[in-house]
Formats: sequence, C-alpha cells, structure tokens
Amino acid sequence: MRGAHLPFVMILVASLSGAAAAQDVSSPPVEIPFTTTMGFGARALGMGGAHIAVVEDLSAIYYNPAGLAQIRRIEAAGTLTFDRRDQNVTLSGTSSDVALRNTHLNSIGFAYPFPTYRGSLVIAGAFNRRTNLNSDYLRQGSLPPYDSQETESIIEEGSLDTWSAAMAVDVSPNISIGGVLSYISGSTDRQRDFVYTDPNYDDVSSAQTNSDISGWTGSFGSLVRLGPLARLGFQVQFPQTIDIDGSEIFQESYTDRDSTENSYDAFDEFSFKDEVELPFSFGVGVAVTPPNFLMAADIRYTDWTQLRYAGPVRYEYTEPLSSTASRVVRTDAYGGAAEIHLGAEYVLPFYPVRFRAGFYTEPLAYRLVLTDVFGGANREATFDPDRRFFTLGVGALFEDVLTVDVAYVHGSYERSAVQMVPDAPIGSTEIRVSESQDIDRVYVTTALRF
Repeated sequence: MRGAHLPFVMILVASLSGAAAAQDVSSPPVEIPFTTTMGFGARALGMGGAHIAVVEDLSAIYYNPAGLAQIRRIEAAGTLTFDRRDQNVTLSGTSSDVALRNTHLNSIGFAYPFPTYRGSLVIAGAFNRRTNLNSDYLRQGSLPPYDSQETESIIEEGSLDTWSAAMAVDVSPNISIGGVLSYISGSTDRQRDFVYTDPNYDDVSSAQTNSDISGWTGSFGSLVRLGPLARLGFQVQFPQTIDIDGSEIFQESYTDRDSTENSYDAFDEFSFKDEVELPFSFGVGVAVTPPNFLMAADIRYTDWTQLRYAGPVRYEYTEPLSSTASRVVRTDAYGGAAEIHLGAEYVLPFYPVRFRAGFYTEPLAYRLVLTDVFGGANREATFDPDRRFFTLGVGALFEDVLTVDVAYVHGSYERSAVQMVPDAPIGSTEIRVSESQDIDRVYVTTALRF
C-alpha cells in the first residue's frame, strides 16, 4: 500500500541496494500502519486500557459494548488527545532526530438508556480516531563501503476513524450483552523525498501520495457480574475490511557521472486501489471492586498471520515482475500478538475524586523480516516486540452532572538491524540501522450526564 508509512525494514533494504532496491522483487512486505490504536477515553487510558470488565460509560463502544447496559442516565462525552513523539533514526553512526506534536479529537459520543420495567436497554453512537497516521521521519547517513550518502524524509498526515452505532441489553440480572457496527473512514497525505549519491551517480526522487480509506467492522461483547465485588468481560472484534483508493505523483532525476546516455528524468502519475483485511481480535478481562478500590486486568490476542491484503504488500514475487509473475503469500512478516493491560483506581472516601494508574504492552505485529539483497536469504531483525506503556490518571465529579478525567500515557520502544555486504571491495562490511521512539500522550475527557 503506497499510502502507508515506509517500513523500517524496507529502509534498510534500500540503503543496501541503492537505486536497485526499487527493482528488488524479493523485498519483504510493507509494514501496515493500521495495527495500532489510540484507545478511547481518559478513564480507560489512565487505567492502562484495562477496561473490558470495567466499562460503564461511552468507552464501552470501544472496549466492550455490553458495558453500555450499565449506563443509567443520558450521557454525552468527548475526548481531546495531545500526542507527542520523539523519534531517532541512526544509520551507520549518523543520528537524526525528529519531534512530532499534534492535538486532535479522540472521541465524541452519546448514549441513551431507554426506560425499562427491569434490566437495561441502551443505544449509543460515537466517533473515534482509531489510528493516528501522522508521521515525520528523517534518516540520513553514509553507506560503507561504496562512499555513498542517503537522505530520506517522509511526512504524512491522516487518520483512520470509526463511526459506530451500538446497543446493549441485560439478558438476566447478572449478564449483559452488546454489539457495535462501525463504518471506517479516513485519509492520508504523504510526501516522501529521497536522495542517494555516490562517486558514480546521483538519484533524487519524490513521491506525493493521497489516499482515501473506507470500510466496515463490528464487535460483540458480554459482561458477567460475579456478585457485588467482581465482574468478568469478553469481547470479540470482528475482521476489519479496509478499502484504499489513492493517487500518486512520482518524480525522479538520475544522473550518471560517466555516461549521459544513462541519465534521465522521470515523471509518473497514476491511481491505485487496494484492500486490507485485519483479522479477528479476542479479549477477556476481570475486575474486582473492594471498598474504594477498583482493580482490573485484560488480555487481548490477535493472530496477525491471518492479515489479508489484495495488493502486492502481502506477496513475494518469485520471478521478475510481470503480468505472469507468480506470487507467494508471505506468512513470516507478521506474528501473533498478545496485549496485556493492568490498571487500578482509588476513590477518595469523602470526595468525588478518583486516582488511577496502569501499565500495558502493545506488541509490534510486524516481525521486521529482512531480505538479504546480496544472498537472497530472509531473516528477522533484532528488536524488542513489546512496546511498554505506563499510565496515570485522575477524575472528578462536579454537581453530580459533570465528569472530567485526565490521563497521561508514556511509552517507548527500539528496533535495530545489521546487514552484511559480503562482496564489498574491501571485504565483508556491516551496515547498521536503528530506530527508537518516545511517546507521550495526554487525554482529557469531559462527560455530561442528565
């Protein structure tokens, strides 16, 4: 998918093979950016996202729709998010730092509980910025042993959003069920600039890509009350079918220092259409509520090897690219990922104020399979797949009508790879590339209950 972030592993391959990388038909699949999410609501994020068995507000649309049945008053809520990411990319000892800052609407929604003789019937609707596609990437450095230099810049703006309608009912005094139907929408505008120079030639290119995103998904959940002090929750996120319609303008200037016949200027403008299907995701959570305390734990599993893609991203060509080229589905680029979410909340005995803390992991779905363009072998890069996040939060109730919640989320991760150049003129040489990122987010949610 040309509208996605340029994957870290593809950057390494391009570094090794220079201009020939564009013709490398054994390059690994692109890292799809839709596998991470922004969450929903400050209360849940303050507790590390451990909310499958806790949900009792609009965030149930995201974590477990059965929790909507616990809403007893009309509710309207919205969340703003400040997102800060500091990224470092090091190529062969040259370090490049980029800071990205943006504030956006995370969610807004409305829930209405119908009057019932007993039990509960609640409908709700919400908007959620599911995935933030904004990025600012810079990589530059030298590539031994050919005395070459590379600079690459990628700036992208966009998001993947959901517009959801949900309903929940009590099917017994202690069991609730609920479902969500979501329309997926979004867009991205991406600019990539690339400069490669060595003693023999210069290669300068740029690509401007615009993509529109649409699709459908849904989820189902249940909530079981195990007495007055414990709850058990289950959620199934159905596959997400995402269509991408886009266009790209590509320009390249290639200068051969030894032959003007090999020099050229290229321009291409084209449209593309692709389809991604994200697999099922399963979650289970438990919550216990001793006096003045709430403690919760969730685990969510997604088998990313079942990711499906209609375009070339999910394939490896086994012969030169042509209309008759055979394609083999790559199953080694993605793996199963289990997220762990832990959270706690403390309620002051005499004041409507709550303090929260949490921790969660968000493993990388992509395994960074490297393609050795010299030897033809594929292998995994070295990296820590578990992105770890620590969270803090506070909330207060005013006049029994207005709730304000604030959450702070901090996380980081690193990944790196080493590639050998066995046929280098001066012997075997290593090319090293690494990437690290520090992430800080602040969520502020305001809710009115009538």
